[in-house]
Amino acid sequence: MKVGQPIYRNILIGYYAVVQLVHFACLLLEFSHILRGLPFTILAPAPQGGWSDLRWIMLVILGNLDAIIIMLSVVFVWGYFKRRPESLRFGYFLLTTFLVTALLYLLVTLPGGAWNEHPWNYGVLVVCFIPILVLYLDLMRIRLGTSQ
Repeated sequence: MKVGQPIYRNILIGYYAVVQLVHFACLLLEFSHILRGLPFTILAPAPQGGWSDLRWIMLVILGNLDAIIIMLSVVFVWGYFKRRPESLRFGYFLLTTFLVTALLYLLVTLPGGAWNEHPWNYGVLVVCFIPILVLYLDLMRIRLGTSQ
């Protein structure tokens, strides 16, 4: 992080760190549900009738990918606040992977009707996601050379 980095970027990266830590805690809770044979309740509540086998497998795969991204995000946030010059490039890469998994999550959960049956759960995820999208666009501007 260079001296004089915009305060909004510091706030957005701090927000991203908090969201990822909460996300990790939710993933651990969902994993404990899997081990006990319980359905997903927080991150991907199922529509009536449950998830198809394929959708359930996809959600588990996405959860594992998210866990890896979260662990790497700690490195990104730490590097950013320690003023490591490569951290913004690494953050851009991580946020790109995060957006891809978010899009896949949308493609897995939306067609099954879960969003209609659980609008609160999925709506909260969308609201929490908006500042991360703003951060991604900011890092994209840096990568394109139109921002500091």
